[in-house]
Amino acid sequence: MFRSFWRMSASRSSFFNSILYDLKILNLISCHQLILLVNTQNIQDSFDCHRAMPEVSLSEYVRCRKIELGEWVMTRRRIYLDKCFWICLRDTRIGRINDPVAHKLLDGFLRGVCQDRLICPISDVLFLELLKQTDLQTRLATAELIDELSRGVTLIPHQERVAAEITHFLYAQSGYTVHDLELLTWSKVSYILGIQ
Repeated sequence: MFRSFWRMSASRSSFFNSILYDLKILNLISCHQLILLVNTQNIQDSFDCHRAMPEVSLSEYVRCRKIELGEWVMTRRRIYLDKCFWICLRDTRIGRINDPVAHKLLDGFLRGVCQDRLICPISDVLFLELLKQTDLQTRLATAELIDELSRGVTLIPHQERVAAEITHFLYAQSGYTVHDLELLTWSKVSYILGIQ
C-alpha cells in the first residue's frame, strides 16, 4: 500500500512529495492519514461536522476521541516490543535474517493485527530511537513495519502519562467519576511528542 501510494502521488509537485516523504520518514503520520490528507472532501466534511456542533469545545472533542481510541485499543491484546525486537522483525521482513522462528513471530504478529486481536503500540522513546537510524532505507522499513503493527497507536509521552496518573488519582480521591486510566494512555503517532 505504501509504495503504491507513493507511485500514485508522483504526479504531484516535488515540494508536496518531499513534505509527505519527510512526514512518512519521520513516521509522524501513517499511510492512511497521508491518503486522507490529500482528500480535500474529507477535510471539508470534517469542518462541516465540527461547525454543526459548536457546543463541543476542542478539549472535550479531544477527550472524547482519546476515550474512543482507548476503547478501541483495549479490545486488543497489547504487545510491547523493544527496539531490538523491532529491528529483528524488520530485518526478517526485508530478508536480512532468515530465521524460521523470527518468520513465525512476524507472521503471527501480522496475522493477529489483521484479525484485530492484537496491536504492538510504540512509545515516545522508541519513536526517538527510530529517528536515530542513519540508513534511510532501514529507517523507512522500520517505520512501515511499526505503522502496520501499531496501527498508528502509541502510548502518550511519559510526562503526559505521569500527569494523567496524578490527575486521575486526585479526581478519583475527590469523589469525581473518572474513566479507567488505561483508556487515557493512548494516542496516535502524529501526537507522540505531545499535544501543544
